[in-house]
Amino acid sequence: MKKIFTLLLLTAGFALQAQADFNFKGTITNSTVDSIVISGLLDNYRLVLPVDKQGSFGTHLQVKENIYTLQYGFFKQYIYLSDTTNLTLKADGKEFLSSLAFEGEGTAQNNILRKMSVDRYNLYVRFISGVESDKKLKKDAAAVTEGWGKAIHKSGLPETTQGCLQVASAMENEKVAAEIKRLDLITAMVGKPSPQFSYADVNGNTVNLSDFKGKFVVIDIWATWCKPCVAEIPFMEKIAEEMKGENVVFLSISIDKQTQAEKWKKFVAERKLGGVQVIADNDWASAFLTEYGVKSVPRFIIVAPDGTVANPAASKPSDGLDRELKKLLRKQGTK
Repeated sequence: MKKIFTLLLLTAGFALQAQADFNFKGTITNSTVDSIVISGLLDNYRLVLPVDKQGSFGTHLQVKENIYTLQYGFFKQYIYLSDTTNLTLKADGKEFLSSLAFEGEGTAQNNILRKMSVDRYNLYVRFISGVESDKKLKKDAAAVTEGWGKAIHKSGLPETTQGCLQVASAMENEKVAAEIKRLDLITAMVGKPSPQFSYADVNGNTVNLSDFKGKFVVIDIWATWCKPCVAEIPFMEKIAEEMKGENVVFLSISIDKQTQAEKWKKFVAERKLGGVQVIADNDWASAFLTEYGVKSVPRFIIVAPDGTVANPAASKPSDGLDRELKKLLRKQGTK
């Protein structure tokens, strides 16, 4: 018994020593993944770090100073690492970006990168809300991206480090510019004929968007693996119940892969989902999605009774979709 106890102490001692040697470690509470991935931006560097059941991970990194990509599930975040890094990451898997925090050597650099991501996300939310004028949004976007460069310059960090951060800033800037361009194209779709689709429903029957001409069509683009999408389902069901008898059809397009079609059908059946349920023919690459510039889900679209685009980026059911839809119905004189 004494030998077993001694062995356990030695094992625990080795584990503690190994953790002490980690120069990059962290804990992600409510984690839904079993690993995170660190990749190089300009080279083939790739490291997969196992995440245990408590959400903890750690390793002894030996990397050159640069900006890398940290991937948690579908979320990607730029991260600064170097041969002197001694960094601890903490986050909540349910709200990864908003809860992301750093401690130790490399915190200042990574806080700058995190702010870029938060700023870009906030701009995106404002873009798709459709509340503010394009002119104001573009002016604010320019001020935000310019502010990144100024913050790096004022950081007092070594020039080589500032150079790395400026590369990340330029790449984030390109993403903002691309988003503005994409949303300009989306906005330009209003009043024009909607892209069409012919997708299979849960029974294998073909459903066409044109089948619903004469009615408003509220389209929910989602996936069974998308937790934010699933979270919106009760809110959409509530709106559909309130709109019973109105000139509206609620249609959901799953972007689950065709190989996962049975899983999608099972989900629809188990959750007793109402409305019209169809699955896209080529997940993200489906023509209907690309023509609407869909880059993330959930995404909500409203098509007018005449088949034109009423709102290519409508609010979420949990945050104003009902108000937007009622406004359109009143305008059309159908409510």
